[in-house]
Amino acid sequence: MKTILYNTTTNETVGQIREGSYDGIWNSEISQGPGWTPDYITELTVIQPDRPATDHTQYVTGEWVVDLQAGEYRYEWTVHDKTQAEIDHEAAVAEWPHPEWAKRIVAPIELIMDDVGIKMYGWFQLNGFPVEKVDNYVHLYCNVIREDHQEIVNQLEEQLFIEDIPEILLPNEATEE
Repeated sequence: MKTILYNTTTNETVGQIREGSYDGIWNSEISQGPGWTPDYITELTVIQPDRPATDHTQYVTGEWVVDLQAGEYRYEWTVHDKTQAEIDHEAAVAEWPHPEWAKRIVAPIELIMDDVGIKMYGWFQLNGFPVEKVDNYVHLYCNVIREDHQEIVNQLEEQLFIEDIPEILLPNEATEE
């Protein structure tokens, strides 16, 4: 059994959750013997239930609740249903792992292996832009297509494509650097 001391005057816990009952001396200057505590200090049994299972349409919150009548300090979980907007947002984030970047250049890996592709790929990496390999493609994230990159994009328009961030993920201000 776990317990904790609770101050009924200040409505705050005293000390840490401990295994077993309180058997210490409250305050050596006013102590009336081992295990003595003032009337406003009470020992509560700690109840910690397991977190409830949820699916992708739910989330859980929890809080400590003091029940002086039952002599318990228990953690109570609450399962909430996500809104459709929250579900849509999570799905968009899963598909767009860098929501701080508004554009994604998607190119086949073979394209990155030529001289022009290597230069562009290297530029993104050297300047700290997210670059990811996803299956047989490379994703290069940015907020705008730079003028010096636009020529490359135009030359390769049949082989790569540009995706814009889903509207649901648009940041307040999308700016590069």
